[in-house]
Amino acid sequence: MYWSSALDSSRGRTVNPVTKEEYFRILKEVREKYDIPDELVYGADETGIQSGIGVTERVIGPAGAKIQYQQ
Repeated sequence: MYWSSALDSSRGRTVNPVTKEEYFRILKEVREKYDIPDELVYGADETGIQSGIGVTERVIGPAGAKIQYQQ
């Protein structure tokens, strides 16, 4: 059994004021174009919507692995 680790810190280093501003500009543009209300906007990435982001938990993984990332 291992302790899991979130990928948030490694992804967080790639965010800067320029990319953040551009992301939210595009998001606003798309929401206005397609009339998407707040209650239909969710936080997700390529792995989908996750509950318990950043929560460390015990997981089962391959022998010799030091870290098991949350999926």
